[in-house]
Amino acid sequence: IDALGTLLVEPYTTFIEMRQVLHGQAAYWACERATPEELERLERIVSDERNLNDAHRDFHQEVLLISHNPILANIVMQLEERFRDLRELNFILLPDKDRVEHLQVYEAIKNGPPSKARQVMMKHVDYIWRKAKG
Repeated sequence: IDALGTLLVEPYTTFIEMRQVLHGQAAYWACERATPEELERLERIVSDERNLNDAHRDFHQEVLLISHNPILANIVMQLEERFRDLRELNFILLPDKDRVEHLQVYEAIKNGPPSKARQVMMKHVDYIWRKAKG
């Protein structure tokens, strides 16, 4: 079984643990590598009051893109696509606190250091998991 196939038979907790690491590293690199224009784009996404599902997806995709690691971005986006149904449960459970946490991640990416950006993103992914478990 390939890595993606393995994920399909593992519990959702395994997927969340992996998301913490991958999204955390993306935030770390985004903090180190983002251009001022990319930070402005991320800020616009954080400030957008649209549907939480769309805002959440776009926020995490933008962080992946501004990490400037196309391999990481591609892998995570493929994984997220495969687990779309499971992730959509999160949006039912997530209140507007998700938007607040996105703002915290944005601020950490913008202001650094990279280790803080990673920590704040990992905390955010853990929050999503705790809400999903009830």
